[in-house]
Amino acid sequence: MIMPTTYTHYTYGQEIFRMLSPKLQKKIRPYMNYYNIGVHGPDILFYYRSFSKNAVNQYGVKVHDEPMRCFLEHAFSVFKKQRRKNAAFAYLAGFMTHYILDSTCHPYIRRRMVETGISHAEMETDWDYLMMKRDYRNPLHYKVARHIHTGLAYASVIGPYYDISPRKISAGLWYMKLVLNHIFHSHFGVKRAVSAFLNEMFLPKLSFQHYFRKKKMNPQNRETCRQLYRLYKWSRTECVEAIEEMYQALQKDDRSFCEKGRFERLFS
Repeated sequence: MIMPTTYTHYTYGQEIFRMLSPKLQKKIRPYMNYYNIGVHGPDILFYYRSFSKNAVNQYGVKVHDEPMRCFLEHAFSVFKKQRRKNAAFAYLAGFMTHYILDSTCHPYIRRRMVETGISHAEMETDWDYLMMKRDYRNPLHYKVARHIHTGLAYASVIGPYYDISPRKISAGLWYMKLVLNHIFHSHFGVKRAVSAFLNEMFLPKLSFQHYFRKKKMNPQNRETCRQLYRLYKWSRTECVEAIEEMYQALQKDDRSFCEKGRFERLFS
């Protein structure tokens, strides 16, 4: 399961950061690389050797298909033991942006899939396309994972939240950059042909052609993307409040925060 809204999650995370209180901005700013990995939530695990199922990428699916409460309960236990708490909080703040945007938009995407017959992947790829156009990026050339940093320094902070070794987390981030910046980034025929072959031979249930960057979007997705952008903007205040509250709860180890009804919703 490769998620096509990499750019959208990144730009949403940057907007949320600018809306946070000056205190939290100051705390997160030195650790923006951690925050910017966090904005992709559990999706970073999907890229680990992503052409076959394995324990790492399937753990990403598991987190995606559970209530956020499950992740938070474990995260509070991990955070309490971590030494690099500022880096860890920056990661968790980014993670919260991913959850709020996913859980706000995915119910609408599921409904539109039924109404239009268009796949989740194609809708999200077109939404990413429009967000890049909004920001005057060239969707065919902009490398959407350029902000992702790899290495054990990052992975050693992030790995405990998934009970996955730092080396595998770092490898997953490397694969993420490879897939998004080089494989699905190109519109050239050779890469598309190779991916189509792998798709047909090994993963016939997936439609890889919808993950490639486009010269233009499907006109049928225009209204869907307009509504997704409304949800995107509407959810920002809720996201800022959730991060501010999470910060206070983490300082006090107040795990009642995890029991909020909002966190019973799934990412998907």
